Amino acid sequence: MAGEFELMERGIAMARARDHFADFCAVIDIPQAPLKDREALDEEGEGAVFAAVEPEQAAHLTLLMDTLQKVEAGEITRLMVFMPPGGAKSTYCSVCFPPWFLGRAPRRNVILTTYAGGLARKHGRRARSIVRQPVYREVFGVGLSRETGAADEWSLESGNEFMAGGIRGGITGNRADLIVVDDPIKGREEADSQTIRDRTWEEFKDSLRTRLKPHGRIVIIQTRWHEDDLAGRLLPEDYDGQSGWVDGRDGERWFVISIPAEADRADDPLGRAKGAMFWPEWFPPEHWAAFRAEPRTWASLYQQKPRPDEGDYFQRSWFGRFRAEELPAGVRYVITSDYAVRPGGGDFTCHLVWAIDGRLNAWLVAVWRGQTASDIWIEALIDLVADYRAKGGGPVRCIGEKGVIHRAIAPALSVRMRERRVSARMEMLSSHTGDKAARARGFQAMARAGRVRIIDDMDGDVFVDELVGFPGARFDDQVDAAGLLGRALDRLGGGGGGVARPEYAEGGEIF
Repeated sequence: MAGEFELMERGIAMARARDHFADFCAVIDIPQAPLKDREALDEEGEGAVFAAVEPEQAAHLTLLMDTLQKVEAGEITRLMVFMPPGGAKSTYCSVCFPPWFLGRAPRRNVILTTYAGGLARKHGRRARSIVRQPVYREVFGVGLSRETGAADEWSLESGNEFMAGGIRGGITGNRADLIVVDDPIKGREEADSQTIRDRTWEEFKDSLRTRLKPHGRIVIIQTRWHEDDLAGRLLPEDYDGQSGWVDGRDGERWFVISIPAEADRADDPLGRAKGAMFWPEWFPPEHWAAFRAEPRTWASLYQQKPRPDEGDYFQRSWFGRFRAEELPAGVRYVITSDYAVRPGGGDFTCHLVWAIDGRLNAWLVAVWRGQTASDIWIEALIDLVADYRAKGGGPVRCIGEKGVIHRAIAPALSVRMRERRVSARMEMLSSHTGDKAARARGFQAMARAGRVRIIDDMDGDVFVDELVGFPGARFDDQVDAAGLLGRALDRLGGGGGGVARPEYAEGGEIF
């Protein structure tokens, strides 16, 4: 009788595991790292042996499993999950969820992708080890097909298929009912590369997302390395770390789970009080100390806010603010400009107007930004030159950078300045071979020394916010324009008081 009762209980448990993701995770052996002495066998499709881990009772895992349940049911078709490193988000989203999703219904395909094919294969290997467990067949009545069993491409006996690969390596062939994107960015170097961010976005938008079947689901799991990372390009412009439904810039409704290491919102998704730490059952208080010491790391990877409140490369406290009436007398005006490649291409053209006093302190008095065609920002630049020539009673110096854009617009700019009878000293600095941080180093030194003041208005607020967010912010056109001032400082005269004004060339000549 006792045996029959145990069989009945096990049957109920298996039925619940089929219908409920949390119960499925409770009956399987959740694989962690493969045992090193057997890992090599798996490269040829043999069965690796994994160390099993017991699922921890943790509020964030309960929330995650409940949300993934809704993804399978189609109640949520677009999901983003942001959590600190070590939160087991990959284990549950990329390893446990695909086998359960595939077992739930026929004719289903899953594509899993990460920043590199090797990591994708590791996730695929761990997911496949679940399908090989006897309990999986007990729950779903199927197991791993003998026809396709590679770590990055395997199928069930029912024909349902799993495929894994690097996001920038190209995923071709299969269509998918579920696409899982886990860590599309490898690390800080990739996150700070505009080229890598653009390539990742293009692959997601034009290659990966086009593989999705009608009514398919997308799950993105990541830490927020950069404001312009994959998630950042999908989230709304005014996203501020909240969890729940948001309207993405891709026209889709996304459900977001954003869990910072330290609770900092009244609407914390785990119901924590402000200041409460993530997963205290697992992470002791001293675990967080080393990461707090690096503001950018703490803000992005641990708080899911890649723009640190007080800044990293530039500190908010470095920038004094001033009202227009506080501008000193006898200043000379300099305009630094960063030009966008094409209108509406995602970048801004930026003109910054600086008042330079006798001690070479820089006072930012005006900002012009626009995602426009060159004829519009040329007129805006000439307007600024005319305006500040009148205010300063003398010529205005304009500084840009040599390159393709300068060569393309120089003739039109010269013609329009002559037509409008506006003159300025136009100087183009040689292209800098370093990265954006290197190009901004001189301006950083000026700001750290307290030699930069910012107009106390909305444009000034936007300017400071962008610099404080650098290099993790989505836009950096104002950083590039400000960097030109730091690079040109030696051309503006010597340091100290009583600096003589340099002579300016007239006539709007470009050189």
